[in-house]
Amino acid sequence: MRRIAAFVGGVASGTAVGTVLGLLLTPASGETMREGLRQHIANAREAGQAAAEQKQAELEARWQTLTTPQDRAEDADIAED
Repeated sequence: MRRIAAFVGGVASGTAVGTVLGLLLTPASGETMREGLRQHIANAREAGQAAAEQKQAELEARWQTLTTPQDRAEDADIAED
């Protein structure tokens, strides 16, 4: 029981010290930090969306090359041999 109490006390102390140091050493105000984080998330979301659209276009182009009638005719010729 004593070990558990020591562990919980250590976790609480570490949390308190981390919180105080975070508040004291943060270079910007909370609102500024939140706005920066929002902007970072928005930029990441836009980059992800652009990458998804690019990959979709690549896959659709690849699909078209694989499903053209010319390819099917060539495959049929190979299958007959």
